[in-house]
Amino acid sequence: MTLREQFLEDGFVHVPGALDADTLRMASACWNWSLKHPGPASARLFQDALVLTQDLDEARKVSGAESGFFYQDIGNRRSLSAYQSLLNSDDLRSLLSSLLEQDSAWFLGEQIFLKEPNTPATGWHQDLSDVSARGDDLVVVWIPFDAVDAETSLALVRGSHRGPIYSSIYGRYEAGDIPRVDQAPEQFDIVAFPCEPGDVVAFHLGCLHGGAPTRADQTRRTLALRFIGADCNFDSRTQRDDPRNGDPYQRDHLAQIRLA
Repeated sequence: MTLREQFLEDGFVHVPGALDADTLRMASACWNWSLKHPGPASARLFQDALVLTQDLDEARKVSGAESGFFYQDIGNRRSLSAYQSLLNSDDLRSLLSSLLEQDSAWFLGEQIFLKEPNTPATGWHQDLSDVSARGDDLVVVWIPFDAVDAETSLALVRGSHRGPIYSSIYGRYEAGDIPRVDQAPEQFDIVAFPCEPGDVVAFHLGCLHGGAPTRADQTRRTLALRFIGADCNFDSRTQRDDPRNGDPYQRDHLAQIRLA
């Protein structure tokens, strides 16, 4: 089975050693850039809520009942120049070429995560809940910088990318309630991969997933890069009569990456 066939069948693939040492250093430099240059969506994260903040220092001042500390930055429009070398690296282009089997991909944006010791699991969700799109070619490349075993890695529900689309974890899009996966795990085909730095998990934006908790001696730093390919159409979902529904997803404002 090819990488694309597995991606389309399961909704995800694990690619050990996808990034060599140089590419991993590029990715780490991008993560650090985002940490030092927060955008408008910088936030402290909780299991079912987020609090927008100006930067990491302000996020640390946000009080909450949960233990640990979980921070993100996402979709900073200033990030493209800092990420350009990584996006055009041979390793990333090769991975996307195998996943999409096309000549081009378009970069939707970046997201960094910092999850410190004793932080609870991230709630189950789909990234597609907050993106007005449908199609096979919606890819998240999840890059961990710290070794994780299966119990502390990203967890995914096999086949969930085929639908339905559930409500957003943070309330931006309302649909059906997100399944309570943890309360009946036997009803779901849950998969989690142990990862070393350099490994990558690529998954469809519609794949139901959640981040595991961290142990008392564990910090987890990860970078998520999102891309679309040719099979990606606009779908507002909240407005079923939107005349753009079904049209090719607008790419004019996205950075194009040549894969061949």
